[in-house]
Amino acid sequence: MDWDVVIIGSGVGGGCVASSLAGTGARILILERGERLPREPQNWDPEAVFVENRYRTTETWYDGTGNAFRPGQFYYVGGHTKVYGTAMFRFRERDFGGVEHAEGTTVPWPIRYAELEPWYAQAERVFGVHGKAGDDPTEPARSGPFPHPPIPHEPVISEIFERMQAHGLHPSHMPAAIDFHLGGTCIRCGTCDAFPCKIGAKGDAETRLIDPALKHANVQLQTGSLVTRLLSDERGKRIVAMEVECRGEKLTISARLFVLSAGAINSAAVLLRSADSKNPNGVANSSGINCDDRRVCTEPVPKGFPSTYSILRI
Repeated sequence: MDWDVVIIGSGVGGGCVASSLAGTGARILILERGERLPREPQNWDPEAVFVENRYRTTETWYDGTGNAFRPGQFYYVGGHTKVYGTAMFRFRERDFGGVEHAEGTTVPWPIRYAELEPWYAQAERVFGVHGKAGDDPTEPARSGPFPHPPIPHEPVISEIFERMQAHGLHPSHMPAAIDFHLGGTCIRCGTCDAFPCKIGAKGDAETRLIDPALKHANVQLQTGSLVTRLLSDERGKRIVAMEVECRGEKLTISARLFVLSAGAINSAAVLLRSADSKNPNGVANSSGINCDDRRVCTEPVPKGFPSTYSILRI
């Protein structure tokens, strides 16, 4: 299986790459370890979502002291955006400089907010963000208004909003990526944050990025595909293929370009699992992070568990 571009992960990162490259004609394959999240009554059922943890992975991870826990990971097309709260805030200008915190000062970014502002504006258009420019006194400079007006307050919130303003405070509307406007599908059900949307009205990576990209004949999505390791060339400097487990079948997929966008922890896990003779500590691990660092490491698969099982120690 040979492709021009293989994107590992269908969340907001992988989705943005797929959406941006879809019109180039390049042969693009998007790999997602999960499936599409089903639209069902339980999407809006608090007990199913919060008590039964219906949509969270059943993987077992271990913390630095060896305690087992079930991580808050969601493996679906669209990734974690399937359950995010639709908030679409921009970083503030000061966030790009060195910011002092209780435990130290952050390293300044090599770019500044002004360089990203056009891309923030584009992202707000793609995700259909509602908001009100100038509402928030901490908001950075904008090149234009939000694509849609702010979501109206509920009566109780509206009263609180006005009382806060009367006291000289500056409450503001939260920038929200939901399809709540003329011709939109949102019915203002009240189950956005942490709930999947069973009518597809949430501006998530599946509805706003992946599905539009798939309208191009050169883009394909393959679900149920866990990337177990990346394979480098003879010099160990370039990824030329990867091993994938897809519904019980082991595949080797090659491509000219690979985009690893499986989330902060799982991307690191894939890189560590890809250790070879040229990269004994894992691919892209020049800092030498390993089990002794107690940060992120992989451990041998326990006896009796399938080969796709992995342990992450944080």
